[in-house]
Amino acid sequence: MISFIKNDLTYLSILSRVYTQIQKRYTVYMEYRESSIQFSFPIIIMKEGRWFVAECPTLNLASQGKTEKEAKGNIKHLIQEYLADPDTPKTALKETYAPLFTSIPVQVSKKILHGKT
Repeated sequence: MISFIKNDLTYLSILSRVYTQIQKRYTVYMEYRESSIQFSFPIIIMKEGRWFVAECPTLNLASQGKTEKEAKGNIKHLIQEYLADPDTPKTALKETYAPLFTSIPVQVSKKILHGKT
């Protein structure tokens, strides 16, 4: 009977420690969630030769990849690194502008349009 009680106490002690660790991790996670938000950055992706070039005009960052998906992943990673780097001066995101994308009609030679210069 005493060995059962010892085993039960050991089991309860382990459960208590695990529960405490879970509580601590949850608290850290909630503090992170409350101190950060999801922010969408405008990205421009263009094909240049064999590469896809991704640019974030808001942060003046650019990256590239062999595919559009790779370029998008690379610029996302670069933005995350830029924002996490404590040595890089940053403007408050609320002070950055949202670029206006529009088009301007310009007369272009058909040769240039079709790559025959």
